Amino acid sequence: FGINTWNSGRMIFYEDLEKGVVSQVEVSETCSGYFSVAIFIAGFFSYIFHEYRILNIEVFLFLLLGLLGTYISNLIRMSVIISIGHLYGNEALLWSHENLGFILFTLWVFIFWSFILKYLPEGQTSKS
Repeated sequence: FGINTWNSGRMIFYEDLEKGVVSQVEVSETCSGYFSVAIFIAGFFSYIFHEYRILNIEVFLFLLLGLLGTYISNLIRMSVIISIGHLYGNEALLWSHENLGFILFTLWVFIFWSFILKYLPEGQTSKS
């Protein structure tokens, strides 16, 4: 995004334009997206086992696509949070950290489920 950032271990340093200083954030295990991936996997398999009751190559390809999207949405989340901190300061960074993950993850899940409902092969549902 053209922001001067650097890292050292789990610390990310960025220029805080609001205060005119270099600020830092620590990327902890909870920021890594593990919980988003776990929630996604649980939701995905719950849906597949309830509606399709099969595991085949298409299901696993959709799972891989979903995991890739979940990972990318978390990278976007972290990038946007740092960008907000850079432009608007630490208070805005903290607010976005508390709220942005849920918003982006929910948006991704809606997009993915729209995709899966449209493209997962029909005729395999348990209701057929």
